[in-house]
Amino acid sequence: MKELRMKELRNLEMSLKISIFIFMCYSNSSTSTNVQLAERYKKKIPADIQTGPVFFASGFSFPNWRIITTDESIREMKWGLIPHWFSGEDPK
Repeated sequence: MKELRMKELRNLEMSLKISIFIFMCYSNSSTSTNVQLAERYKKKIPADIQTGPVFFASGFSFPNWRIITTDESIREMKWGLIPHWFSGEDPK
C-alpha cells in the first residue's frame, strides 16, 4: 500500500512539473509600455505597433509581440513555435 502511494505521489509530481513547463513555455507577459521600451533601448516607436503592456499572452493564440532588434525601431513579430522542417515564409 505504501509503495502504491509513493508511486501516485511521483506521478503527481511529474504531472505538475510538466504543467509548469508548458505554462512557462507557452505564456508570456510584457509589462513595459512602448515609450519605456523605446527609451531603454533607444528605439523609435512605429505608429502601427500595439501599445502594450501585455499582462498575459498565450503562445497557442500566436499573438503579435514587440521585439527589440538591431533595427532603429521596435518591431512586431508573430510569436509561436515553428517546426524544424518548415522552410517557407508563412508558417500558418
